[in-house]
Amino acid sequence: MIEIDGSVGEGGGQIVRASVAYSCFTGKPVRIFNIRAKRQNPGLRRQHATAIKILAKIFDANVKGCAVGSREVVFEPSGKVRSGAYTFDIGTAGSITLVLQALTFALMGRDSKITLTIKGGTDVPFSPAFDYFNHCYLKLLSVFGYDASAEVVRRGYYPAGGGVVKFTFNGHEPKPMVLDECEENPTSVNIFASASAALKAARVCERMVARAANLIRRELKGIAVSTHIHYSDSLSPGATLCIVGGALPSKIIGADELGRKGTPSEKVAELCVAKFLEEYSSGCVDSHLADHLIPFLAVCGGVIKTSRITTHTSTMIWLAKRFLDVQFEVDEGKVVVLQ
Repeated sequence: MIEIDGSVGEGGGQIVRASVAYSCFTGKPVRIFNIRAKRQNPGLRRQHATAIKILAKIFDANVKGCAVGSREVVFEPSGKVRSGAYTFDIGTAGSITLVLQALTFALMGRDSKITLTIKGGTDVPFSPAFDYFNHCYLKLLSVFGYDASAEVVRRGYYPAGGGVVKFTFNGHEPKPMVLDECEENPTSVNIFASASAALKAARVCERMVARAANLIRRELKGIAVSTHIHYSDSLSPGATLCIVGGALPSKIIGADELGRKGTPSEKVAELCVAKFLEEYSSGCVDSHLADHLIPFLAVCGGVIKTSRITTHTSTMIWLAKRFLDVQFEVDEGKVVVLQ
């Protein structure tokens, strides 16, 4: 059994989710202890427990310690994958996208057919917004043989949550992921703005989009900008802006920003654009996307160039070597898998 100290590196929920996903992928049982030891509220939260339960159901695993507050979990997969349709409710505004990322890791190289409808938070703090997950992360994976899609049925914002996403997986044919040589500027940029229907009268999405588009056109001369606006009913009010740019298969950069009470829509746009411009100028994938790609690099091989190596990325590299016979070379934002 593989032993994972959950306090290593960033010491948060990422280690838990990724460890269980690697366990599913490799078929190796895992014991995770000191779970979220570096957080103010250590132990499993609802979204972590839900991710474990989803993977246990799909991969027919035995689990011990999967309860809110638990600081140790033992996960023993059977090696089987149960195709089919599943429905889960996180029960809070816990991040749907982080749960789905764990599932995408676990399903690497599989040809199973999985449909998952999950309820929780679609656009919440400390996690990728749904549009980032869908238009940046999943879009990139599709270029490298990953056949999956995600549809938001209803947005879910903090604190009530209540968002619904339908995720469909049709198979993965592993291909090396090579993203280390890219053009200086993206050839096109997409701006996605979403908000609660209650904010439509204030034109929150239109204002975010207009400011973001003006700033990007000013900084990136001649860039093609496409805008997408969506309002929908939600249990709690909220808004999100997401910017994705690049030229696949060589480059994709994403950034997102949540609206906050008291913060003008134009300021939200300025913050998001600043993140985007900082990332695109020095990498082929943004630093937040980089850590989510480490499992695919470890399994499929390849190389990525990012703006900087974050603690999350370093932790994911450490974790990959605990489960797989793989070595990485890291140098000035470039991560290479040495097969």
